[in-house]
Amino acid sequence: MSNSTPVEQDEPSSHNHHLQAFLVSLKQERGFADATIVNRERSLKPFLDWLVAEGVPLSTVSPVVITKYFTGTVAGRWKRTTVSFHVQSLRSFFRYASSRGWCAAGIAESIDAPQVYTQRQRHVASSDQKSLRDPALLGLRPARWRSLLPAS
Repeated sequence: MSNSTPVEQDEPSSHNHHLQAFLVSLKQERGFADATIVNRERSLKPFLDWLVAEGVPLSTVSPVVITKYFTGTVAGRWKRTTVSFHVQSLRSFFRYASSRGWCAAGIAESIDAPQVYTQRQRHVASSDQKSLRDPALLGLRPARWRSLLPAS
């Protein structure tokens, strides 16, 4: 017999049954890998816990609530790629939740992911006008670049 008491963070949130049903559906209905399911759970649990802390029932979640989560709770702490992953998880969860009648329809479609740039796109976006004339930045071979220049 153990005399230990559960740690507060280990206590299930009021949305835990929703999360568990969703995760089971990912495994049984969609055939997701165990690692994917673990990552989805890790992604969704902080959001669902935040809803509980804010006193927001799942049935009343709106785009405004989701925006408040991203702009207030995680703003400045997560990179665009991290936010994009969490958005993907939330969209998937809210499509499922909507199909079960747990929330309003259309929530999933209202969640926008940030633009995630490749290294080349970041470099071009931050370059000045002079460097934009560099054929290597544009992915052009020198011969092709010369053929595009006006005749002198």
